[in-house]
Amino acid sequence: MRARQREINIFNMSLLDILCGALGVFCFMTLVLFPYWKPTGPNAKEAQQDITAMEEELRSLREKLSKSADGQKLMQQMDDLQRRIQKQQGDLNRAKQELEQAQQKARKLEARNPLVVGMAWRSSHDVDLFLEGVNIKTSKGELTPRMDPSKKQDRTFSDEIRTEVRQGPGTELWSARDGSPGGEQKVYYKYFGSNGNGSPVSVSGYYLFDGKLFYMPTASLSQERTGTWVGTLFTARDYSVKFEPSPEFKESFAKELAAIQKPAAKKGAGE
Repeated sequence: MRARQREINIFNMSLLDILCGALGVFCFMTLVLFPYWKPTGPNAKEAQQDITAMEEELRSLREKLSKSADGQKLMQQMDDLQRRIQKQQGDLNRAKQELEQAQQKARKLEARNPLVVGMAWRSSHDVDLFLEGVNIKTSKGELTPRMDPSKKQDRTFSDEIRTEVRQGPGTELWSARDGSPGGEQKVYYKYFGSNGNGSPVSVSGYYLFDGKLFYMPTASLSQERTGTWVGTLFTARDYSVKFEPSPEFKESFAKELAAIQKPAAKKGAGE
């Protein structure tokens, strides 16, 4: 029996599928990696020309692919993949931003914002400093104690530090590790005892926050077992602190500040 002669053609549809697939992979990888490659160095100009030529070649290949059904299908798949990559990149960028915001918030929460309130006097009297929380509750859900001029009062919270001087001249401090955001604290000078000194006692106050010194009113106290409200400290949500004098000291405190700031302004002008 005579054997039939068969014609072998390697350029069939299977080979074309493989070639189109390989071309599509190349185009896809080029599109993905191209934005991240920037030429530098002495050959940058030639490299840029090569890039332009490659872009032209890529556009030409896309036009050729668009002329066949398989090419159009492959291009559609590439476009879908590119859109998915762009969407995932956008989701990744948003996730990074959210992570950075969370880290910043965590760092801010971990940071300490200590508040130190001080009071000083130069006589032998027994004077106490007291900070009364306004609608601030303890861990037991109870409101913080009110100022009582008839007895000694210690700190309220475990993270607070308070010094005690029973006979002046002296300085008393009341320190809190963290301010209470949105909280208010009334500042009192308590004249507890004269220690045999019948003359009035002059008390000056200040507070330290964010590495800066701020003044509070000076008060002249003459009656034992009395407490004088000199003003209120307000802690904002961003932990910044502001002092507002009580109505009794509003006018005199403004004059005090003006007298303090005037020499400083003259010194600055002289420099």
